[in-house]
Amino acid sequence: MSNISCILYPPTLDYYYLVQRPQQLMRKFSELDVPVYYINNPSPQSGVIRGIERVNENFYLFNNVDPLPFLKNLNPVVYYTSAAQADMIR
Repeated sequence: MSNISCILYPPTLDYYYLVQRPQQLMRKFSELDVPVYYINNPSPQSGVIRGIERVNENFYLFNNVDPLPFLKNLNPVVYYTSAAQADMIR
């Protein structure tokens, strides 16, 4: 698709709670051969196990895992979609 090394999506809504525009967009980017790292902070009641889940060939779901070690030598595009993510920009 382009020269994008990967897309990093900061946490908003639990990935499993509702399938909304962010999940749909990230899935489509991954289907265009762009690696996607979706940071997910599921609620303790969800039963989601901490770890990295491979959704498809290019889509990785980071469940309560810091993606920083996996971003070495990458210059990710950080895709913000929520005003709640504004505090993450520094």
